Amino acid sequence: MLTKLDHFSLEDIYEDRLAYETVERVLPKLKPKTVQLIRILRFARHYIRSGGQDHLEIPVSEIADTLALTGVPDVIGKKIEHVYQNKFPWIHSITMQQLEEHELELIRQEIMEEYELEMEMM
Repeated sequence: MLTKLDHFSLEDIYEDRLAYETVERVLPKLKPKTVQLIRILRFARHYIRSGGQDHLEIPVSEIADTLALTGVPDVIGKKIEHVYQNKFPWIHSITMQQLEEHELELIRQEIMEEYELEMEMM
């Protein structure tokens, strides 16, 4: 049975309180696609932690299998793995800390895209 990802468990998946506060503050200002990707990373981290797999370095190709051990249906795990492979193709394995950092990386990427767009318009 999957555990619920509520406000309290959301705070618990962050090792860095400042990162949590930053993401929460910026989330309403981001594009829907970026918000969706951040939610996917949060979902994965929550179930990796609640399944007791948070101490592992997980190969990206095994994200679905690791999530399956925590009760996440295989079809959802495979979609998360696919999203991760497409958005971060240079990453070969992940840790809980890296997943947290990748949320901030998604925000940085969006900010840089906006900045580049503004520079092109000048």
